[in-house]
Amino acid sequence: MLGQHYFDIRANLRNSVGALVQLAQETDLKPARGTQLRNVLATLKDPFRFVVIGEAGTGKSTLINAIFGEDLCPVDDKHPVSRRIAQYQYGKEKHDFEVSDTLLECYRPVDCLQDFCVVDVPGDGSIKRHQEQLIEQILPTTDFILVVFPVTDPWSPTTWKMLERIYEKWQDKVLLILQQCDRRSDEEISAILEHLRRTSTNRCGTHFPTFAVSGKKAWLAKTSGLDKDRLLEESRFADLESYISQEINRSARRVEKMNEGCSLAKSVIKEVQNKLHTPAEIIRADDEIFATLEMRTETRQSHTEGKFEPVFSAFDNAFMSARLKTDPILDARMGIFSSLRPAGDLPADIEQIITATTLEHVKLTCEEAAIVAEEDVRQLWDELSHDMQTDFKLKLSVGKTGEPEWSASRKRLVEQVESATSGELKNPYLCDGLKKFFRRRRRRMASFLFASTACLLGGLWFLWKGWTPFHMVAFAGAVVALLAAAFAGFEGTSRIRTFFTEELDAQRTRLHEALRKSFNQGVDQCYRDFVLLFDPLREVCTKQRDQYEPLLEAVDELEAAFDELEDELWKQDRKTPATKK
Repeated sequence: MLGQHYFDIRANLRNSVGALVQLAQETDLKPARGTQLRNVLATLKDPFRFVVIGEAGTGKSTLINAIFGEDLCPVDDKHPVSRRIAQYQYGKEKHDFEVSDTLLECYRPVDCLQDFCVVDVPGDGSIKRHQEQLIEQILPTTDFILVVFPVTDPWSPTTWKMLERIYEKWQDKVLLILQQCDRRSDEEISAILEHLRRTSTNRCGTHFPTFAVSGKKAWLAKTSGLDKDRLLEESRFADLESYISQEINRSARRVEKMNEGCSLAKSVIKEVQNKLHTPAEIIRADDEIFATLEMRTETRQSHTEGKFEPVFSAFDNAFMSARLKTDPILDARMGIFSSLRPAGDLPADIEQIITATTLEHVKLTCEEAAIVAEEDVRQLWDELSHDMQTDFKLKLSVGKTGEPEWSASRKRLVEQVESATSGELKNPYLCDGLKKFFRRRRRRMASFLFASTACLLGGLWFLWKGWTPFHMVAFAGAVVALLAAAFAGFEGTSRIRTFFTEELDAQRTRLHEALRKSFNQGVDQCYRDFVLLFDPLREVCTKQRDQYEPLLEAVDELEAAFDELEDELWKQDRKTPATKK
């Protein structure tokens, strides 16, 4: 597309200005500012105007159609349009409107005409007097004046006279086009081009940009799709299109308009930023409030949790004390004859002693620890209330008294720790294991004692009967059975103590972990409850953020977009020759 770089910049500018108009409305900026921005959008729609001058039969229509790759102008010289000035512009439906005997407005639903307007000036000298006045009115807003000469007759006096009348004011817009170059050899074209340059210098005192092209081949290259590259090369259109694109990209009038639009937009952005200054400060203060809240809450929570390390050690000592209370009871059941009795409720009694002793200490200590946690949370509330009143003029208030109620959090912490302790102290495996070991030890010892008694009685009977030496063998068996009973008792005692010690050690570890976890969870919930007190304030801040943060982000994005556009326009402006300004 011709002037693609310019149209890319313009599209970005139009999009940014359009977004700024919307932003100005959302921030209740003065309506006049919105009107000014919409006027900028309207000026950016101003199409580039091409005026094409040349006698009938020079191939102007073919040239115009080839430049834009669209079937805009009829190529039949006898067509009514060819006998008057025809202005081709965009319209949703194709129709022609006769403005006067001299001017015909031709509306076409062709996309390129949204950016370009083409004025075809016929070469019929019979309407010369009327068209000269109209041309004088059109030329001030014209970007390109294409003076077309046919390669077969580049000496047309009518065209040269028209050029002489307009060149003094509009010479920087004039291009000389030698059309239908496919009808001459390269040597002839070079000679004719040289003739055009000399003639323009002699008659107008200047040398205009001059191009030799074949509109017909360029049109075929763009529309037929057959042998496109060869046709386009033979048409010599590349230099003409490149020149027009460069002139569009650096059009001083258009670049100046876009610069003016950027300047206006940036001033509007400043006004929007001033309008949003207070909400921005509120959001910044909100961020600072909640950042302070989170940071100080985390710090104080860690401080509170650190205070409970001695509590965990006290709990561990309480468990060990409870265990020591069970040792005499366990020892009393390790004798030979006491072992022959069933275990009964002994394992349950041992568990009960450990549970009751430990829970008693936990309840006492846990109440004190919960009070410590409550005091820390209360102190944090007092500190934050004071700081927010001082720094942000914000008075914290909860409920009827204005002060939070912490008893529920404290009670929950105590119940949570007691529940975790009670759950870990219930150890059915310990009871079942002790019963199992006592039962096995009792059976083995009873078996060996029965065998020893039987051997002893047998020896006495053998001795009474005088059956020697059988009585000695029986007495020896009794001794062996007693020794076996003693060994079984010792081994059973060792196994029971090992099991008891290992199980209580494991229970001690589990209890320690459970207490630490429940305490930390309880403290964490206390501080969560503390943070929840700020939810009403957080909801208000969230509503403000949802309302204003998108606007703040939008204005920052637009400011960056216009800065980028200004840089691009500054680069483009530097490429614009001083003569073009």
